Amino acid sequence: MGVMAAGLAGCSESNEFTGYDKAAAEYRDAAGDLTLPQGAKPFPGLPEPKQKTSYQNGVGLVTAQYFWRCSWEKEWLDSQGSDKTRAGKALAELKKSPSMDFMSKDHLDDTGRSMFTEYMDKAELGDPSGFQQHYSANCIMPGQSQ
Repeated sequence: MGVMAAGLAGCSESNEFTGYDKAAAEYRDAAGDLTLPQGAKPFPGLPEPKQKTSYQNGVGLVTAQYFWRCSWEKEWLDSQGSDKTRAGKALAELKKSPSMDFMSKDHLDDTGRSMFTEYMDKAELGDPSGFQQHYSANCIMPGQSQ
């Protein structure tokens, strides 16, 4: 049996686990509360496992929020040199990240949160290197184009 943890770079202190159906519903609920950039790929949903899997409570929420982050990073990267309105909207959305569950101490370590702050600071100065590094390393799945 596999286990999918809610933490992206850290560990949660919760010992509560659930099945796929509840985790997928949590993802759908979270996605319904989040706005993606116009024309972005829609939320794909929580991937269905090939074997029986337990999910830590919260994994659906943080997975949807992380997809949201990647979508807004892509929006900023695509528009930052050509459309100041779109780029400004993307940065405004990304500034919401630190208050979201996926960036809480339960799900992301201090280094991850510090790196996000560094990437935001760079982006506000017009430097795409931080978000480009993060997006390329963490948001593009094998076989997917940027």
